[in-house]
Amino acid sequence: MATIYLRLSKKKNGRGRQEILLTFRHGKEIYQRAGTGIFIADNPTFWDGKKMVMHARIKTEEVLYHREQQERLSNLCSAILIAWDDTDHNRVGPRWLKNVIAEFNMPTISQERRRRHRDNADRIQSTDENDVGPKWLKSNNDELEMLFELFDDEEEIHEDTVTSVLVDYIEQLEASESRIKHFWSLWRVFRRFELWNDDTFEFDTFTHNDLENFRDFLLSEHEFWYYNKTTKEMDCHDRLYKEAFYKVNSECKKYGRRIESRCPEQRSKNTLNNILVRLKTYWLWCIRQGYTNNNPFNRFKIDGAKYGTPFYIDINERHKLENTKMEGMVAVQRDIFVFQCCTGCRVSDLYALTYDNIDSNGVLMYTPQKTEKENPRMASVPLVKTALDLIEKYYDPKRGTLFPFISQQKYNVYIKKAFKLANIDRKVAVLNPKTRKNELRPLYEVATSHMARRTFVGIAYQHVKDPNIIAAMTGHAEGSKAFNRYREIDMKVKREVVGFLE
Repeated sequence: MATIYLRLSKKKNGRGRQEILLTFRHGKEIYQRAGTGIFIADNPTFWDGKKMVMHARIKTEEVLYHREQQERLSNLCSAILIAWDDTDHNRVGPRWLKNVIAEFNMPTISQERRRRHRDNADRIQSTDENDVGPKWLKSNNDELEMLFELFDDEEEIHEDTVTSVLVDYIEQLEASESRIKHFWSLWRVFRRFELWNDDTFEFDTFTHNDLENFRDFLLSEHEFWYYNKTTKEMDCHDRLYKEAFYKVNSECKKYGRRIESRCPEQRSKNTLNNILVRLKTYWLWCIRQGYTNNNPFNRFKIDGAKYGTPFYIDINERHKLENTKMEGMVAVQRDIFVFQCCTGCRVSDLYALTYDNIDSNGVLMYTPQKTEKENPRMASVPLVKTALDLIEKYYDPKRGTLFPFISQQKYNVYIKKAFKLANIDRKVAVLNPKTRKNELRPLYEVATSHMARRTFVGIAYQHVKDPNIIAAMTGHAEGSKAFNRYREIDMKVKREVVGFLE
């Protein structure tokens, strides 16, 4: 089923008007957006920005203008749906929507003439103040005005480059907020790479060599920065990169996205590979959408991610943690960590929990945010007495959340403090993500909120080897590879095995 969505551009043209933007969707495969060439005034009276209609019976100049735009918009939507019905859906090109809108707005002007006019607009000079343009446009001044207005908003009318289409891809992505943030991170770093190379990458000319250069850029980007002893701040020694860095931040503001607030740190191999995998995912989507047939990844290898064996606390260490006397905020955050160990939820889901997530039978029920759009699946965890006691201890119906949460970053800081106070110092093998070598570290140095989730999974997996039962409680996707790492034989089992040798 074809669906049309409308919204207002955040940018204003030279006349202080905002363009109505249109998004066209059909299933999961067809997603295109374009400017409509229909503009409205800034915050007009009686205009409903959500429904894109005018609510007024009076006949002022403003009302009449916006009624006309409303009628044009309605006719445009009808024209798009008619054009869709008349189109072979297997042969829809990436500029189909833009072409349909252009034909609607300027039916008497050919595609070639519009292209030639746009390319040469800066060279057109009038010899008479009444001469508004070339002779072939003089017969219809309204169409000329629409032509200039249509290309006035550079934010929406752009060439299909790798970074410009990436914005379109992200905006149509039905995924969790964390996954969308990862793709915006990809956009920022690729855009910096593009500007630093003083180039605009096109789909058909992008090669595996460009991918190699991008990988090198990811590995070495942190080297552009150094600590300035005079200013006592981080500074950049490469002028071109510095300009690229701040230009990308400026563009982020235009899209209403988070800017890069700190200089990039050295990336681990896993982080590097995850960025490249996201770029490949996006590129394959572009091929399916018809933007290109070029696939530079055919001659480019992405190494597999390498993870260490999951480490977690056993049930005795968890009891030691919860029974150690603590005070103040560290005690509160320790209790929240213990609750998380009893439920196995991700920290993003934990922070979203309310009393409504607990049913009358004492079962915690929620939909994991990470997979709610791609694979919505309810997680349900019967709460043990420890968890129910903690809910009662911190019960406050006015708070709005299950516990008195603080920022996730500070939560991790207090977890480490709690482990230190409880003297939980067992050494575990931790994979250094940058060197990819194991290092022995005490638990109180590496404890984080995610360890609570691993603790739930690890202890449960020792007793129940069926990953589907555990996944039903943790919200892991069906067939998740995460459980494979829990199949490592723990040290207790190893000692029992070698004991038979005596």
